[in-house]
Amino acid sequence: MSRIRSGTLAILFVTLLLVPVALDSIGQDAVSNSYGASQAVTGPVFVWFFGYVGGSFYPQTELDLSQAQMISEAASMSASLGSTTALRFIAAVDQLPGRAATVINWNNATIVANIQSYVSNLSQYGQVYARIDLEEFNWSSSTTVYQEVSNLYKDLGVAGIWFDHAAVVYGSNETDFNTMMQNLTTSYPKLMFILNQSTRSKTGGQVIQPSSGMTWNEQTYISPSVLINSYNKVPTVSLLQQFNRFYPGRVLLHFDSYSQMKDEPMGIFAEQKASVEQTTILTLAEQGASQARKNAGFSLLFPTVGAWTYAGILASGDVNYQGTLYNGLSVGTFARGTVTSFISTMGEYP
Repeated sequence: MSRIRSGTLAILFVTLLLVPVALDSIGQDAVSNSYGASQAVTGPVFVWFFGYVGGSFYPQTELDLSQAQMISEAASMSASLGSTTALRFIAAVDQLPGRAATVINWNNATIVANIQSYVSNLSQYGQVYARIDLEEFNWSSSTTVYQEVSNLYKDLGVAGIWFDHAAVVYGSNETDFNTMMQNLTTSYPKLMFILNQSTRSKTGGQVIQPSSGMTWNEQTYISPSVLINSYNKVPTVSLLQQFNRFYPGRVLLHFDSYSQMKDEPMGIFAEQKASVEQTTILTLAEQGASQARKNAGFSLLFPTVGAWTYAGILASGDVNYQGTLYNGLSVGTFARGTVTSFISTMGEYP
């Protein structure tokens, strides 16, 4: 589960004014400074690309990456893949309740305009996805999931939404969860949804699935995690086949993350040597593609900017992230430079 680390919550609320971006010049720079040879990628490519959390721009506060730099990196990735539509930037906007620094104040025109501008600029290089925590925004919360989805779609123009803690909420009430998803997909037929089928959940591994006669799964990806206490082990073939039964061709493997737990896959992955991270991503992508013939295939949610690393120190760690966002770029704090290899893998196994 992708959760905000405890130390980050102490960050004072800062509204970061969007740096004016000359999009034409960024596009030109991206072509000349792209990470690899242009590849014509047509299928969707999912990448963590954390951005706004409420009114704060977390790449800046976590990794000293400006909005202009993030847009430039997106342009370079797009140029390398030979497509301005293939990329899916996941968690570019994140809405969390209850804290001034993590809530989008929809009544504050300046904040909304800043986020709108960032989403608009980023959308030139792929589709922008938001993130909602279903334990906080759901069918019975004071501010419902319906209202939040409406704001994100109508005010910001996002193309999809990652639902965190989906397995937890599904396990609490399958009937209401199904009704919620059916209502959302009916109301927003152009939106794509991704459900976090976390390894560590109250459902005990129960697969999120539609009730008989419902069709919401046709507009939805399921996202299981690399297994707890590992950085390269995937769910069993039989479980992946079950995912593919309800979400054929829409199984998206990610690295679960929580900065306070040392057994979370993203924390372990991020502490490996950069060369190991690159090999791991390639191996997982190959495995996902090869298992497709068994109806057990999966694609990857590539770690690029995010998810959250481990806040402690692992004995075999190559780098101590201190619980910040993973940074696969070649710029910013904790820059790993792994995105070059990841993009090559994206081009081969989108």
